[in-house]
Amino acid sequence: MVQVFFSRVYGDKAAVRYYDAAQPEVQEQFKATLQAASDRYLPHPLVLVDDEIVAAGHVDAYGIAAYVSQQLS
Repeated sequence: MVQVFFSRVYGDKAAVRYYDAAQPEVQEQFKATLQAASDRYLPHPLVLVDDEIVAAGHVDAYGIAAYVSQQLS
């Protein structure tokens, strides 16, 4: 659902990807990010924009859109 929303709003300017942090390969790929979240006691899910944690504990398409719009402007 979020992917459809972002496709309609941003076209190919932004991509939404979901990674399940319970998967070992994702844990390895995002090791530094997951460690940083743990060090800061940030709850999952994590929202990253350009590989930076911008939100934790809640995923909201409109909130994510605000972060993406800010990055694109």
